[in-house]
Amino acid sequence: MGLDEDDWDGKSLKAYYRRHCRVNKISPNSAILNILPDESEVEYQPKVFDFRNNYISEKGMIPLVRIIRYSPNLEVIILKNNGLRNQSVQLLANVLKNNDTVEQIDLSNNMISDGAGEYLEELLAYNTNIRVINLSATRISDRIQNRIQRKLLRLQKLDGTRSSSS
Repeated sequence: MGLDEDDWDGKSLKAYYRRHCRVNKISPNSAILNILPDESEVEYQPKVFDFRNNYISEKGMIPLVRIIRYSPNLEVIILKNNGLRNQSVQLLANVLKNNDTVEQIDLSNNMISDGAGEYLEELLAYNTNIRVINLSATRISDRIQNRIQRKLLRLQKLDGTRSSSS
């Protein structure tokens, strides 16, 4: 993945993203650059990463997941219609396992299949904060999509139980 896992230098997400693009020998994606703030303070960090109708290659996901890791306010990730493949979803799922802010993920209209669905199922075993995963117009089978939706419903019910008991 280039650079050490703990190489966050506290600079802006935009600078961090550019650096990881350089390390991975890819051109920075202009849509990603347009969303990322120049400032490093938490109050400037976005709540939504909306990269719909863009193209992020598997190699392009490497610096993207790195900035997701250091986005403390991030609640929604929209990667609709990005030409994503299963390995891109695996990278995303791995970084979100320890995330406690992201609640919604949109992976619709991507070339992902049951392998990606299995990565997402595994993610839900680790991350109980995710409430919505949009998988419409993907190649993930109905069987796996239904399993994911059942897990999401269980998490929502569990969350409702916690809220009413506090």
